[in-house]
Amino acid sequence: LLLVLPGLVTFLGGATLGLVTIAAMIIAKGIVEGFNYFQHYGLVRDLDKPILLHHAWNHMGRIVRPLGCEITNHINHHIDGYTRFYELRPEREAPQMPSLFVCFLIGLIPPLW
Repeated sequence: LLLVLPGLVTFLGGATLGLVTIAAMIIAKGIVEGFNYFQHYGLVRDLDKPILLHHAWNHMGRIVRPLGCEITNHINHHIDGYTRFYELRPEREAPQMPSLFVCFLIGLIPPLW
């Protein structure tokens, strides 16, 4: 299924466009995994205990929240994975990451992180 889109694009637009599509998919996956890493970095949980407010970073920025479809209210996503994104509520008691984008960019340079 993952190869259907690049295959279709290659068929319709040629090999160059197919390769561009594959590159875009790889970059997008890297960005998603990078943000996933930062939303959990440094927070430890005993797997035998329930998820609590201090087990995921939140980001309360006015720009980041809508761009992330409220997944930046991250702990609610873990407490109840079935909560719709527009029902996620900020948890002021949860750890707050200073700036998601700055942390992401700094994290791409390991000596700085």
